[in-house]
Amino acid sequence: MTVIWYCDADDNGQPSKGDEMVDCDIIFNALQKWGIDPDGEGTEYKLKKAFDVRNVATHEVGHVVGLDDLEEEIYSELTMYAYTLKGEVKKISLEEGDIAGCQYLYGE
Repeated sequence: MTVIWYCDADDNGQPSKGDEMVDCDIIFNALQKWGIDPDGEGTEYKLKKAFDVRNVATHEVGHVVGLDDLEEEIYSELTMYAYTLKGEVKKISLEEGDIAGCQYLYGE
C-alpha cells in the first residue's frame, strides 16, 4: 500500500495539479509471505506461495510518481494493474502503457 501526504493547494480534497507531495510511505503487509525471484523470470521461482517484493514495489512506486491503479482486465500485463498473484514477477519493470502514463504526466 502507498500512502501519500500532500498540501492541497486548491482545497478540493483530492490530489490535483498544483498540489505538493510532502511525504509518502510504501507499506508491505507483514502478515503476507514475501520473497525475491533470483533471476526475475519466474521460471524457477521457489517462493510460489509468496509475493515478489520487486513486483509489488514497482507497482507502488508508480503511485508515488502519480499513476493510478488500472482495474480493467485488458491492462493485466501492465505494472499498474491493480491486482497481483503470489509468485508473479511480470511487473518488475514498466511496460509501454505504464511508460505512456508517466510521459503524459511529465512529458517525454
